[in-house]
Amino acid sequence: MSELILTMNQVVPNPPSTGGVSLYAKTDGKLYSQNALGVETLVGSGSGGSGATTFIQLTDAPQSYANANGKYVTVNSTGTGLVFSSPPTQSFINLSDAPHAYGTAGQLVAIDSAGTGLTFVNASSGSATFTGLTDVPHTYGTAGQYVVINSTADGLTFTNAPSGGSSSFITLTDAPHVYGTAGQVVTVNSTGNGLIFSTPFGGSFTTLTDAPHSYTGKAGYTVQVNSTATGLTLVKVTSGGATTFTSLTDAPQSYLGYANNVVAVNSTASGLTFTTVPLKFEFTITFGASNPSTISNLPNGWSSSIAGSVVTITHNVGTPPAGIAYFGLNTISPGTQVWRYRLPSAVNELNYPSTSVGTQFSFTVSTSVVACDSNGTARVVVNF
Repeated sequence: MSELILTMNQVVPNPPSTGGVSLYAKTDGKLYSQNALGVETLVGSGSGGSGATTFIQLTDAPQSYANANGKYVTVNSTGTGLVFSSPPTQSFINLSDAPHAYGTAGQLVAIDSAGTGLTFVNASSGSATFTGLTDVPHTYGTAGQYVVINSTADGLTFTNAPSGGSSSFITLTDAPHVYGTAGQVVTVNSTGNGLIFSTPFGGSFTTLTDAPHSYTGKAGYTVQVNSTATGLTLVKVTSGGATTFTSLTDAPQSYLGYANNVVAVNSTASGLTFTTVPLKFEFTITFGASNPSTISNLPNGWSSSIAGSVVTITHNVGTPPAGIAYFGLNTISPGTQVWRYRLPSAVNELNYPSTSVGTQFSFTVSTSVVACDSNGTARVVVNF
């Protein structure tokens, strides 16, 4: 059962037990009450209404400043009142509801899909004003209204300030009597007996250690992870842009006529261009007596056929060969062999048919043409 102690001897009694209340008159002729924590409140004084005169007398606030030096006032975990909490961390990635590592360069900060914290996302367009967001009122309320979560818990709305007790924060006896500067927060003072305005970790985004230190000249810019993924930076996000290589302003405007070309910086170092790169392919011929017998080590996608001394190659380069050379393996003395370099002659020439210029060529070859041993081997080098 709750305890009620009534004392009329003008002596302040000891605090009652938990849940109890003491009522007593003091030498000033006024009636006071005292709770189990020893908090004293004037009862029934004056003609106006009654209410808390200090922050710790509020019913939904902490009842003592003990061990709260330097702490902040925050909403409790159940959303039913206020508590003292430690100051916020001084780095974005050390916040409990933020990513613990920076994302990739150019990403932005957004609320995660579960609605429980922040995450890095790729840049996209969005509203630049509060009323342009999708889950808030689209017009501002009346002067002095607060922003609260709506009744269906799926967005925000404006509502009038709560009534009762002190009419404003700065009229509380244990709070500052004037508002501080923009960006300051409320903290417990150094003696643990009241509240003050203070500047948290510099008081603004630009004073974070991993953020830009100035907004000068950055109107309309957005926050992105920097190129080294070690902090944040301000960048101007533009919409649109090239979607293909040939639509870039400093690149070739067409692929037509540039099959098998590669991209290189142009001669004036002012853009890109297409250019050809000489291609060289090799394969091996094995001879039976003097004529070719087998073709091996062909490039991927190539094939061959042999008719007497004529070798026909089918390939996938897309252009005709520019030349051919041979290296025949020749024995010059017992136990000593060398690769001899030879070119085709007018009789043993390189040909490609007019009907398949970019896919086929043929040449006439023998051991004497490539300067290799009988039943020997030669390397064939084809340039495009």
